[in-house]
Amino acid sequence: MNILILRPKIDALKLMHKLKKIKIKSWIFPIFTFKKGNDLKKLKKTIISLPKNSAIIATSKHAIYFANQYLKKNKLIGQYLFFILL
Repeated sequence: MNILILRPKIDALKLMHKLKKIKIKSWIFPIFTFKKGNDLKKLKKTIISLPKNSAIIATSKHAIYFANQYLKKNKLIGQYLFFILL
């Protein structure tokens, strides 16, 4: 089996090395990168407007990473949001 990995370079290299350990040949072709989105500006207003005891579920590790940076920078963790799972 041969696998072509299209993830960002750092993630692709990690996956390639894991696959190599189990004798699966792979190539990396990092055709995209992740960066902060413009919608982060809306995050504070959205969080503040949520009803008490609401939950936020994010499934992208990159979305969680950038949101966590924004929330810490804007001191929203502890005031409106009590934890974020990474």
